[in-house]
Amino acid sequence: MRRASKTCKSCSSSAVVTPEIEYDEYEDDLSRRRAMRASWIVIAVGVALLGLTVSVRGQEDDHRADEVMRKLKAGAPLDKDEKELLGKLKARGRFFDRTEKEPPIFRPDRLNPIDDAQFAMAEIHMEREAYDRALTALERVAEKSPDKLAVSAAYLNIGEIYRRHIRDAQKAVDAFRKVTGELSKEALKRIVQTYEDAGDAAGMAKALDEMLAQTGDKRQKTDVLRRIAESQRRAGDHDGALATLQRIAETVTYEDIAEMEKQEGKERGEGDMGRMMEGELGKLRKLRQLGRHGEAEDVR
Repeated sequence: MRRASKTCKSCSSSAVVTPEIEYDEYEDDLSRRRAMRASWIVIAVGVALLGLTVSVRGQEDDHRADEVMRKLKAGAPLDKDEKELLGKLKARGRFFDRTEKEPPIFRPDRLNPIDDAQFAMAEIHMEREAYDRALTALERVAEKSPDKLAVSAAYLNIGEIYRRHIRDAQKAVDAFRKVTGELSKEALKRIVQTYEDAGDAAGMAKALDEMLAQTGDKRQKTDVLRRIAESQRRAGDHDGALATLQRIAETVTYEDIAEMEKQEGKERGEGDMGRMMEGELGKLRKLRQLGRHGEAEDVR
C-alpha cells in the first residue's frame, strides 16, 4: 500500500508536498459501507415480511399456548399439532427446554383452599411414591368438592396414577370416563393411550371412534382414522381396517390435501425466514466489528 510523502527539514521551503491518496484503504472502507447498507436493506425487508406472517399465525397460536403449557406441567402427552406448536413457540422464545422436574400431578390454576390443600397432599404422596395415599387425597376432592373443574382434575389424576404407576388399565379408564367439561378431550386421549399401553386394540379403536366424533379438523380426522385402521389391523380385523382406510378417501379430497401441504409449506417458510434473518444479522455484526477495527476481510 502506498503511503503519503512527508516533509523534512532539509527540503526547500518552496517545495510543495502532495500526499498520495491511499486508494486501497478507501476502496476497502467503501466496500464495507456498501455491504453494511445492503445487509440493513435485506434485514428491513425480511423483518417486514416475517412480521406480517408471524403476526397472523401468532394470533392463532396464542390461545393454544396456555393449553400446551398446562399439558407440559401435567406430564400429559402432546398430539402432533401440539408438538408442532411447541416447536414454533420455542423458536419464537415463548418456551424453553425445562430442566426442572415436572409436577407429579396436574393442578388447575383456580382452586379453593380446601381442594388446593388436598392436591398439595397428593403431590407430596406422589413424590414419596405413596400412591394409595395420593389416591385417597384426590378421591376426597372428587367426592366432596362443589368445583366441577377440581373434580374433573382429580379424576384425571386418579386415572393417570392407575395408568402409569399401578398399571390397572380398567380402573384408569373408569376414572378418565368421569372427567367432564374442558378436560374431557384430554381424558379421552389418555383413554386411547391406556388401551394402547395395554395392547387392547378393540378398546383403543372404540375410544378413537369417540375422538373422531369430537374432531372437526380434517387433518386430525385423517390421523385418527389412520390410528383406528392400524389398531384394527393389529387385532386381525383386516376387513375393518380396509373399511376405515376407505373412510380417509371419503373424509378429505385432493384439494384438501393440497391446502394442508400449502399450510405446512408456509409454516416451514417461517422457519427458513428466521434462519435467513439470523444469518444476515451475523454478517452485520461481523461487518460492524471490521468497521471498528479497520480490518479488511471477506464476509460471506
